[in-house]
Amino acid sequence: DELKSALGDHTPADEQKARVMAKNAVELAKQSSRLVEAADLLEEAVNTWPELRKEYEYRLRLWRRGLTM
Repeated sequence: DELKSALGDHTPADEQKARVMAKNAVELAKQSSRLVEAADLLEEAVNTWPELRKEYEYRLRLWRRGLTM
């Protein structure tokens, strides 16, 4: 995939970093006043490790609408 080559291959370190970011985003989202920040962090995590999108896409969409689970 050309885009992936241009951005470099994803590494296990990227996955670990992304999972920590996602976990931190979930913790942030527990405070409704920080939901936008949580959504931004989760988006960054998904961009770091795209496989996380399947796991977190629904939650991210809710957060972007100002809703929590």
